[in-house]
Parts: sequence; structure tokens; C-alpha cells
Amino acid sequence: MSERLTQAIAYLGLDMVVINPPKAASSKAKARGSLAWEDNTAAILGHSLAPNHLASSGEIHVVSVRRVHGNTSLKYKAVHRLAEKLHVSDKRVLEISSISEWSFQRWSKDETPLEGDVADRVLRVARISAEAERVLGNEDRASAWLSASHPVLGDTPLSLLSTDAGAREVEDELTRIEWGDFA
Repeated sequence: MSERLTQAIAYLGLDMVVINPPKAASSKAKARGSLAWEDNTAAILGHSLAPNHLASSGEIHVVSVRRVHGNTSLKYKAVHRLAEKLHVSDKRVLEISSISEWSFQRWSKDETPLEGDVADRVLRVARISAEAERVLGNEDRASAWLSASHPVLGDTPLSLLSTDAGAREVEDELTRIEWGDFA
């Protein structure tokens, strides 16, 4: 799991369990979705329980974020948490993440997790927001900076997070701020 993904998940305050197929699993087992703890370990943010205890005790009931076979699955509530952290509406996070309100309402009603590209877009916003908070020192400064128009970027940083190219521009600007290069 990449450090950036871990950082975005931690920023949202979500629990995380990494589940991968066993290394020696047959193709039939993989096709059936057979899962095992890779090397009997699970990466869990915000918990101090030992992985073997978790695997044997069944204490994990709800997984907020998980990666199975390389795909990210994210609980729909992450959108609300991200909106709270950014001091914007859920609707604004949906706009930035290119998620239709209708689809999101349906997923929320059915408690369907956000998966694939949809989850990745939400995590991209969370990752850059976490980086802004780290560079600028706190949540309020990061939220204000992300929401303010910047002549160098040509728009608000938050608006640019709707694309990978825009996210890279915002990351570059945060790097310049961190290193004191405002030119």
C-alpha cells in the first residue's frame, strides 16, 4: 500500500484493512474470491490490536477502506468526512470528485461502497488535502488555502483537484510553499 494512500485514509479518520489473495492460491481459489491475510498481517490505522488477534477474534466488523485484488473500496460516508474536514458541503466534494448526486444518493441508500475510479477520485482529494494540512500547519489554514482563488494556479486549488493534472499543479504549489519558493 502506498504511503500516499495511507496518508489520505488517515486524513479521513477511517479504519483500513489490507486484504490480499494468498500467494500460493490457485487460480480457481482466486476466481472464487478466496481471501487470506497476507503473511497473517493486516494494516489497521487507529488500532493497536495485534494482527493475529484480529484475524482470530473476528473483532473487525466494519471495514471503511479495503483493497482487494488491487481495487479500492471506500465507504460512502468518507465523502461526508472529507466535506467536514474541508469545511465545504458534501455536494462540493461530489462535484470535485465527478460523482453525480443521484448516483451518490442511491449508493448511500443502498449502503453501497464507492469503488474503483470513484473511490480513487475521493481519495485524491483527501490525499492533497492532507498534504495541504501538513504543509500549512492545520486544518483551518489548509481549508482556507484550498478554497481561495490563486493567481498562480488560475483557480481555487480545490477546483483543480477534479483532474490528475490539476492535482499535480496543486501538489507542485504546495511543494513551492513548503520550500519557500513563491516565485
